[in-house]
Amino acid sequence: MLVGLIPVLIYGYVIIVFTIILFKKYQVNIPVKIIISISLVSQLIGLAFKIEFFNILSSICIELAICLAVFIEKEKFRIPIVIFVILFLIGQAIGYGFNIIPLKIYMTIDNGHGSSYSLASTFIPLALAFMINYMYTKIVKMCPN
Repeated sequence: MLVGLIPVLIYGYVIIVFTIILFKKYQVNIPVKIIISISLVSQLIGLAFKIEFFNILSSICIELAICLAVFIEKEKFRIPIVIFVILFLIGQAIGYGFNIIPLKIYMTIDNGHGSSYSLASTFIPLALAFMINYMYTKIVKMCPN
């Protein structure tokens, strides 16, 4: 058990150093820091103890952190990103609840010896979020009341 834990500890140390450098170099807001920290801890737990739930949690958290860090600073993208986060979490619940593979962001393959990420689980909610926002702005412009 200890021999398998050493690479995880080395990986964890490198990721922690990288995260500290990232936080110091860029102005990352507090919610993104919290989400990245949750992702880091859950990924280390998942790797160390081979628990798939923590790997899934890590994948979802890092996806949300990237979206929040990239889009939340731009004023015009705030509404679509809130819609995206809601649709993304609903999609993940449906994907894992009903075992719909294209909706799952993280999947183990090859009897647990590898992992795969589904880009459709990101692009479907993102496209829907921007379409919903576009339709909402058109409706608001048509009805000034």
